[in-house]
This record gives sequence, C-alpha cells and structure tokens, in this order.
Amino acid sequence: LSPTDWSASLHRLALDEANLSKNQVVTLADNGTGDITAISSGGFAYGGKFSPDGRWLAYVSNESGQNEVFVAGIRGSDRKWQISTGGGTAPRWKQDGTELYFVSNGALMAASIRSARDGLEIGSAQPLFRVNMASFLRSQITNYTVTADGQHFLVNSTGDQKTLALDLIINWQPQASSAAH
Repeated sequence: LSPTDWSASLHRLALDEANLSKNQVVTLADNGTGDITAISSGGFAYGGKFSPDGRWLAYVSNESGQNEVFVAGIRGSDRKWQISTGGGTAPRWKQDGTELYFVSNGALMAASIRSARDGLEIGSAQPLFRVNMASFLRSQITNYTVTADGQHFLVNSTGDQKTLALDLIINWQPQASSAAH
C-alpha cells in the first residue's frame, strides 16, 4: 500500500494497492476498524486525490484501454464519471472543488465539476496551457501543484532541451571565512 492523499478531515487515506495481479485505488477510514474500501476500476488504477469536501476521489485508470481520469464517490459505489477523453493522468482539485485539473497529451487541462442531486455534473475539459513535465519512476512524486484559487501552477518541467546539462565540480574547497582566525 502506497499513500497518495489524505482527506481534508484527516480521517481517510487514499492508497495505491499493488500486488501481482492488479493495482487499485483504495481508501482507508480512521474509524477504529481500519475499513478499506476499493474504488471500483476495471483495470490498473492509481493516484487517488480527494475532493476538498472529502466526498469524491479522482484517480487514473486504464480500464478503457488507456490512462484516463475518473471521479468516484469514496464509499466505493459503482457510480463513477470519466473526466478525461483521449488520455489523462495526474488529477488535482481546485480548493473549492469546482474544477479538476489533469494532464493530457502534453497539456494541462481543467474540467468544471458541480455537485448535483444524482451525483456530479462534469463540464468538458478545456486545455489551459502546454506542459513538458518531468516524468518519474514513482507515481507518488508530484509533478505539478496548483494554488487554492486555480490561477497559478508550479510545474516540474523538463524545459525544451533534449538533454539536460549537469555541472560536476571536483576538488571543491570551502571558502575560508574572514571571521575565522
């Protein structure tokens, strides 16, 4: 089990559960019994992120044949909503829960989300800007974050270079301090 998020109330954890036959997103409740609820997915799933109100969990699953972003209720119901089309990873919520951001085909995307009587109303995803994110072997490493108002993003970008430069300093000696005598 690898933790990916915790709810705002701090009473529930999102975890990636990996074993030889599957990878799924589960939630662990801090209710004294250690209840684990599997978030339904027909494929390899990972990267769960709680909505700010703690009612929903965004995650990535390849159940459609490619990685896509989904949102499901945290109680493990069969109801879920596909947010991305044409690929999607790395979901992040706007602090007020009205937008969900994700990465799709080299662009940072935003989809509007609104609670409705029968679940959620999802707006079509719109591209915000192109990104060239650094990739990591571990999915738990955050490659971007968003401010509470959704107006600023901090992105771990590889830039436009095909190769990255590395400066190696050898025989380094600390500079003598003028105060030390």
